[in-house]
Amino acid sequence: MVGPDAYRLITEFVLSRLDEELDELVGNIIVGAVRHVDDYYIGLRSEYEAQAVLSHLRETLALYELNLNDQKTQIYSSLEPINDLWAQRLRDHMIENEWGIVEHYRLERSISEAIASAVETRSDSPIKILFRSFDEAKIYNSQEWTFVEQHIQRIVQKHPHAIDYACLLVAKRHSLGREIDEDGWLAVAEIIITRSLTLDHQHEAIWMFWLLIVCDIEITSALPESIAKSRNAHLRAILIQAYVDGKVTRKPKMGLGNSLSTVDANWLVNLISRSQAFSKAPFSGMYSSEFDHLADRNINLIDFELHIEHIRDENRRAISRTRYGYDDDDDEEDDEDYDYPF
Repeated sequence: MVGPDAYRLITEFVLSRLDEELDELVGNIIVGAVRHVDDYYIGLRSEYEAQAVLSHLRETLALYELNLNDQKTQIYSSLEPINDLWAQRLRDHMIENEWGIVEHYRLERSISEAIASAVETRSDSPIKILFRSFDEAKIYNSQEWTFVEQHIQRIVQKHPHAIDYACLLVAKRHSLGREIDEDGWLAVAEIIITRSLTLDHQHEAIWMFWLLIVCDIEITSALPESIAKSRNAHLRAILIQAYVDGKVTRKPKMGLGNSLSTVDANWLVNLISRSQAFSKAPFSGMYSSEFDHLADRNINLIDFELHIEHIRDENRRAISRTRYGYDDDDDEEDDEDYDYPF
């Protein structure tokens, strides 16, 4: 799925209805099924039934002017491995020794295995598993951190879908008061953010800018000026809050104008600008009174310190199991009342 986060909500509305229609058509022959966002996994008793369901799925999707991705669509025999072998090998590499430490040679193997598997599968999933393994091993407390950090910096430049995991690991290290490679991360952030702004890749730019801010890395380049010119409201809103919090020393030129719209794509930027006294311009549009009500109470929608305070606890994971990829009962109590940064 491509597009801003709001598309996820729209996608879920459409695909939930599609789920119901598919169930009405062939639900009686489906052994088990699950959908993860826009990926379907359906179990049938025979290849014939699999072909039939696949045909019905194509027809149902066509009603919504959607199509299957033929490159990702396959029928697997029940005799094939349930889990990818590369994933099993990757987890085996990260086994701790009797002192609860992942040895250097195992780290080297796990990194090599993840990169090779990512290339082979044309997916960033192996990289995400690698980073989650780092979290489980609490690599941010390890003497091997410098070695691992250098590889993370190299990996995120080629595997952008794993950038959030990488940023959370580094932020965890920083929250514990341990040293990180600030110059290296600033250089990596400049490369990724500049590229992302050019290609309009919001996800990578937001996460890398967030990392610089929460890790108190001094931004000495013209990066804020480039971000100020971005069309992405979330990125611009983060920039304003960073300036208000003293994370960015030079006031960015946002070009907000003499009135702040409450109905266009910049409503978030405008609300934060007024509520944080970045701009004194009046609101305009049908929600002006509501926005005035919020701004007059100086609401704070972006809190950089909240996340750092939360993960400063040694027992808390860097990567939430409920927010970033899969569920884990051990995390439910910790994360029940906490919203992660995005």
